[in-house]
Order: sequence, then C-alpha cells, then structure tokens
Amino acid sequence: MGGTSHLAPELSTVRHLCVSSKFVRFQDVAYRSGQPPVYALKADFFRTLGHPARVRLLKTLREGEQSVGQLQAALDLDSGGTSQHLAALRKQGIVTSRKEGTSVYYRVKDERVLELLELAKAILTGTLRDNQALLDELADEDFGPR
Repeated sequence: MGGTSHLAPELSTVRHLCVSSKFVRFQDVAYRSGQPPVYALKADFFRTLGHPARVRLLKTLREGEQSVGQLQAALDLDSGGTSQHLAALRKQGIVTSRKEGTSVYYRVKDERVLELLELAKAILTGTLRDNQALLDELADEDFGPR
C-alpha cells in the first residue's frame, strides 16, 4: 500500500515566540495549510489550558506564589506530572518561576489568564443553567399511562 492517506490534512509549520523566565526563543507550531498562523498560536495557547490539572494549578496559584512541593501537595499530583504541567504553562508564558536554594517557586505571570478562566466559568455556568432549565421542563412532562 505505502503512500500517505488522502484524508491526512496538509500541515505546515510556523515559528512562534516561546517565552521562558530567562530568554525568548522561537518554536515550530504545526498548522493547516491555508490557515493563518495566528490561529495555530491561539489554538496552542488554549490547548495548553485544556488540561484539568493545569486549570487546577492555575486556580491554586491564584492565591499567590507557591513552591513545586506545595503545588504537588495541594493537588495530589506526582512530581513528574506536576513538572510536566508546569513546564507546559511556563513554555506558553502563563506562569513564571524563580529558584530559591533548592526550591522552585511558581506564580501566574499575567493575571489576565485568571480573568480568562473566570470568563470560561461564567460561560459554562450559563450553558449549564440553560441545560438545567431544559431538564426541568423534561421532568415536568408526563407521557406515562393514564
């Protein structure tokens, strides 16, 4: 058979800024041909926020700077998982870190990320409220035997 599937989308890459605490570098991001690269950048940003553990990390960091150990304990995550999630958030410039002795401390770099999560909460609350109203209507319907 060989060859590639005709269903596979054609992907291109674009270089985008990757911000760390000490330097800025470019990183390749794949995007579909014909789509402006800015959409790949935005999708990559939201994909980073798309993991429940990362949302929980950000919620915990809302209270202020915390060490990796404090975050692990608060979220009941193993050290490897915690480090991977923090690295993904740091790579997007969502959190920043500093080292003090043998401890690494993290904080939210831009408070607007927390505002974005609060906005998502409001949208989800509205959707769930609408769904609850529909469920209430269904519960009131009676098609049982007479």
